[in-house]
Amino acid sequence: MARGPDITVVIPTRERWPVLRGTLEALAAQDLDGVEVEVVVVDNGSRDASLERLRQHAARVPDLRVVEQPAPGAAAARNRGVAEARAP
Repeated sequence: MARGPDITVVIPTRERWPVLRGTLEALAAQDLDGVEVEVVVVDNGSRDASLERLRQHAARVPDLRVVEQPAPGAAAARNRGVAEARAP
C-alpha cells in the first residue's frame, strides 16, 4: 500500500501569482530529508490570471494540488485546504 504524505502545506491565495510563485519555488528548494510533503493551494476566487498560471505550474509539480474555493475569505480557503489534506 502506498504511503501518503507526512505533511500537508495549505496555502490560501487570491490574485497574488507573483508572491505565490516565489513561495512555491522556496518550498520546492527545501531539503526535507525524506519527509513526504504535499502542497494544497486553494484559490479563493481569483479573477485575474492567477488560477490559470497556478494550474500550469501544478501540471509540472507532482505533489502540488490546486483547489478552488469560490466563497470569499481566507478562513474559508484555509478550511477547504485542510479538508482536502491527505496528511494526518
